[in-house]
Parts: sequence; structure tokens; C-alpha cells
Amino acid sequence: AKSPTFIIVMRDISTTIHQQHHYQTLEKRFRQTQNESKTGSWEWNMMDNSVWWSEQTYRLFELDSRQISSSFETYMNYLTPDSQRLIKQQIDQILKDHQPYEHQITLKANPEKILHGKGEIVFNNKGEPTKLTGTITDITEQAKAEQKHLNNAQRLEEVTNETAEILSNITSGNLNHKFSAKHKYHPIIMSCKQLNETLKQFSTEVVRVAKEVGVEGKLGGQANLMNASGIWAKLTENVNLMAKNLTTQVREINKYAEHLADGVLDYNLEIESPGEIKQLVTNLKKVQKNINNAMSSAKKITNGDFDAQVIPVSEYDVLGITINNMTKSLKAKTEKL
Repeated sequence: AKSPTFIIVMRDISTTIHQQHHYQTLEKRFRQTQNESKTGSWEWNMMDNSVWWSEQTYRLFELDSRQISSSFETYMNYLTPDSQRLIKQQIDQILKDHQPYEHQITLKANPEKILHGKGEIVFNNKGEPTKLTGTITDITEQAKAEQKHLNNAQRLEEVTNETAEILSNITSGNLNHKFSAKHKYHPIIMSCKQLNETLKQFSTEVVRVAKEVGVEGKLGGQANLMNASGIWAKLTENVNLMAKNLTTQVREINKYAEHLADGVLDYNLEIESPGEIKQLVTNLKKVQKNINNAMSSAKKITNGDFDAQVIPVSEYDVLGITINNMTKSLKAKTEKL
């Protein structure tokens, strides 16, 4: 019997194993990158109508690759009607102009989810289109952030415009601004409204007090500004102090005038006030002094002293001149007697 013969062939496959390991590493990194960026890849072979999706693309469409096979029909069926129309238009367009495209699409199962797609056409050596390749990215959070930014920018613009209108009205003295209900709780609008209400209340009270004193002749009025503080409290205090001082001065002068009218010439008018009120008081005291002088001279004449003379305070002092003429006349008649 012949002894069995064994042929052993040995081949160095270390390069192949290394390449496989390198490929697996690259594939792992590729999947990790797609997961972190929420980006999937796809490819549509236009020659045999086959479609390939990466695992991340399945996840973005909220599908299980083990249960659903990828196809163009599957892709379209999971889109909202608006997105379907957009895709059909872009495919027709890219077949005409061969230009890359971008779009945003939404899913029937989750309309709030926004996917951003990119695609480009690939040609063979004959210049014929053979497939479409591209990526799909979940930009829902980015889109929400951009929309929020746009909403905030629009809100800021509206608040700024209304604030400018409010301040313009206040500057021109119009305190009847109708505030928008849309931003009534915005801090700036609330502050403007408070400013407008404070000015409105303050101006109403000041006008009321001024009208009572200057037009109606009523004294004793005071401005009432609720919850006033700072400069508003100071302004209200000064207005009320002015009204109070004016009331005190006018009433005291009136009382003094009543005494003069009643012939009481020893009433002392004491008003501490600068300016024209002080001048008025000084003039009234001169009137009192002149009447007292005239009365003193008249009393002397009554007692027979015809040499008594009133010193006229001016060339228009009719009373003093009249008394002096009367004294001269009585003296002359008495001397004749």
C-alpha cells in the first residue's frame, strides 16, 4: 500500500487581515461620525432602481433596517405630501440641469422632525446619469433654534417700534397711547406703560390744581399722586408746596385787606415770601402807613391843630393833598374869625 500524501499550501494573508481590520475601523468611525452628526447616507441606482441606505438613514426615518427594505417608493411613502411634491420637482430638475440640490423635508409619522437633504447626480463614462447619491441630516434642533431666534428678533423689533412710538407720543404730550396686547407683559412695554400712567396721573393732578387756583379761584387744592417715588414724589411735593404757600399768602392778604376795609389799621401783615408777593405785601403796608398818617393828621385837626400837615407820598396822593388843603382852608377861616 502506498503511504498517503499530504499537500500543504501556505499563503501569507496578514496583509488581507490588516486591510480587513483597517476597513472595520474606518466603518466604525464612519458610523460613529454619522451618529454624532445625525447624518445618514443614501444612494439610488437609476439603472436597476435599487436603493442603499446607511443604518443612520434608517434611524433618521425612524425605521428598522431588519424589517423595511430601502427603495425609492419606501422613501417617498414616509414623506409628507408637501415633501413628496418637492422631491419630485427636484428630481425632474436635476435630470435637466445636472446640478446638486438641497432641501428640507418632513415625515408623515413625525411632522415636527425636519431633515435636511443633499444630493448630486453621478454619470458613467458615456455621460449618462447612473445614480443619485447624497446625505440626510436631522436639523430639527437647529431649525427650532433658528425659528426661536427669528421669533425673538421679530419680537424685539415689534417691542422696539412700539417703545419708540410710546416715547414719541410722550415727547409730544400725547399720553393716550393704546398699548398692544401682544407684548403687554414685556418688561420694556410694562415700564413704558408705567411711565405713561405716572405722567398721565401727574399731569392730570397738576392741571387740576392749576385750574382750581388760576381759573376757578379755588385755594387749598393739593395734587394726589398714588405710590409716587423719586423725582415724581419730589415734583408732587413741590407742586403742593407751591399751592400751599400761594393759598396761605392769598388768604393772609385777603384777611389784611378785610381789616383795612373795616377801618382796622393796626393789623400786622406777616408773610415771608420773596419776589412779587413780597413787593405786594410791602405796598399794602405802605397803604396802611399812609392811611395811619392821614388819620393822625385828621385827628390833630380835629383837636384844633391846624398846622398839622400830611406828607404826600407822591404827586398822586389825593388823600394827603386833600387833607392839607382842608387844613389850610380851616386855618385861614379860623384866623379870620
